[in-house]
Amino acid sequence: MILGIIIALMVAMWFFLYERMRAATTGFRMDVGNAPWSFLNFYDRYSLLLKFVGTITLGAIVAAVYSHNFTAAYILLAALLDGVFLQAAMLWFYEEFVHATYCQLTAGEPKSPYTPAKYAMVLTLGFGQVLLFAVGLFLCVASFQ
Repeated sequence: MILGIIIALMVAMWFFLYERMRAATTGFRMDVGNAPWSFLNFYDRYSLLLKFVGTITLGAIVAAVYSHNFTAAYILLAALLDGVFLQAAMLWFYEEFVHATYCQLTAGEPKSPYTPAKYAMVLTLGFGQVLLFAVGLFLCVASFQ
């Protein structure tokens, strides 16, 4: 029940973010050379953060199973999988962008394949992981009386 509510919130968040970004732009440039705001510079920080949260989540899953709180364990497992999907989505979308930008054989400015829908998906997965982790950790801590 709780997991279904969180997934529904994530879908609603995606629609909200997509509609908001779609009105502002048609695409984003992920790679701006060696600039500090280039994707690869940010990805290193995201990767370390996701590893840290994933490690804490694994420990919390063990604690939830130990306390026989399987609802918290399932929610924490969903948070862990959400982080894996977030990493995969970010890398997949970056590879699409690189191939469309630097491997395009036609002349002219290429259209960015990093659309508002994809950006909204990355944001939704990121915030969804935080939401799932917070709810799962709260339920896990609440079960230890």
